[in-house]
Amino acid sequence: MLPDKFNDTLHYKKIQYTKSNLEKTNMDNSAQFLEMKSKYHEYTTLYKDASDPQNRGNMGLGIYCPDRNIKLSGSHPGSFSICTSEVAKIMIALNVIKEENIKKSIIFTDSISALKRISNWKISVHNDKITMLTWYRINEIKNLEWEVMLMWIPSHTNIPGNEQADRLAKEGTKPNLITIFKCHYNEILPTIKKEIW
Repeated sequence: MLPDKFNDTLHYKKIQYTKSNLEKTNMDNSAQFLEMKSKYHEYTTLYKDASDPQNRGNMGLGIYCPDRNIKLSGSHPGSFSICTSEVAKIMIALNVIKEENIKKSIIFTDSISALKRISNWKISVHNDKITMLTWYRINEIKNLEWEVMLMWIPSHTNIPGNEQADRLAKEGTKPNLITIFKCHYNEILPTIKKEIW
């Protein structure tokens, strides 16, 4: 459950992310990923992925946590920008971490733009609510003295956890799986303009 307002006593920290050394041009990163992941054996791993909407439908989302056998599928309106969609998936992964009391975790994502948006977030009237709440959730978790890492990995390079999240995201495009997000008006303006012009 996300807060309606910020807690005044929460201490805000700069949010960092890590970029893995895996090559996007390598079509099979499975061995290199497992070697890299072994350095973080004490961490619970979560993977997130998106599936593009078909025929202006909902965008699918998938969250996979093999260590806790958690598999989540859902969707949100296709009018979201790709970046906001990716940030929303990170927020859902963070909610899993909080609800499951996971004290050391890594969220693997293939969206560098989402990681940059969260890392560079500053208070502004132009900010979207999803990024703001994601930023808040990370700080809330860190204030519990839990460790949460955000790490970029390349997409579609045979990383097993990421491939499973991709399958869950495709399941999420089905109409009976809906996750409702409130979005900023800036998110739907491009869609409206496209329809009008």
